[in-house]
Amino acid sequence: MTPTARERRLRFALLATCCLLLALLAVLASKAVPLSEAVRLRNALHFDSAPAASFEWTPSARPDDFVVEDAPADERLLQAAAAAGVRPEAGDWANALAISSYLTEHAAGKGGIDDGLFVVLKKIREGYGACSDFTQAFIGIASASGLFAREWAFSFDGYGGDGHAAIEVFDRQQQRWIYLDVFNNFFVEDAASGRPLSAREFRDALKGDPDAIVIRKAGAGRPGFAYEEVLREYYRAGADEWYLWWGNAQLSREGGSLKAGLRSIHPYLARAYASIVGDVPDIKAVASATNAPQRARMERLRTTLITLVLAIAGTLILLVGLISIVHQIDREKSCE
Repeated sequence: MTPTARERRLRFALLATCCLLLALLAVLASKAVPLSEAVRLRNALHFDSAPAASFEWTPSARPDDFVVEDAPADERLLQAAAAAGVRPEAGDWANALAISSYLTEHAAGKGGIDDGLFVVLKKIREGYGACSDFTQAFIGIASASGLFAREWAFSFDGYGGDGHAAIEVFDRQQQRWIYLDVFNNFFVEDAASGRPLSAREFRDALKGDPDAIVIRKAGAGRPGFAYEEVLREYYRAGADEWYLWWGNAQLSREGGSLKAGLRSIHPYLARAYASIVGDVPDIKAVASATNAPQRARMERLRTTLITLVLAIAGTLILLVGLISIVHQIDREKSCE
């Protein structure tokens, strides 16, 4: 039977909609290649910025939207804390150094892990781990030990995947934040007083007077850089693109069986799922006049990404509707 003009229009619309969907998916995929750009997309979805003063809060007066760990301490984390030599009477800074030393003790640069918290804890002790693996493990053990830690990161490529992550611990005895780079196994002191510095003080020194600081090895294990000047130059290069992950609920983000199943297929499937369901904390960039172009680019990318996702969703709905109509017509014709 010769198709009617209406049927031809419907089938053409169906084909055009399929082509549009493929084109939109191709545009989205092109923005996720290489891997550093996929990280930038993830970051753009959760991106915000704030003045430097907005990061000077204390754990007892933290922002309401900073997502803190509220899950009970896991026995495996408590065992790791005990193995690290964490003792309540030692004080927060001493315990932070003990956890850092425990994690770097066998560090051998065998490659990143990018898995669930407890796999990361095991593999770090076998010599594996990238900077984000070390921050993940540190925050997990620290939370179980009663310490409050938050994760800083910086990038070299406009808040994309080329960068580094480290820790800042709140020392309740001194009532102040102290910066601790677990992966690279160092902290920073004021050259004059010997006082350990916060992330802000370290960042300000890098942009101002780098001779005002002294790099100190944090504990057991290899130093992250063989030469201190290389270390300093590395951090100076990223000094203008610091941002804070707006939450430390590491154990709570482990997720259920679905997330574990996706992670077993590929870690990035679990990451995508976490982004979709809102299981990833926001990031807040430290705003300054000099990083305004990079921040504006991220805001434009977020708008583009949301527009693409909405367009893909709308096209899928249209496609399903057209398929349903064509299928109904075919059924009616078969009954004639």
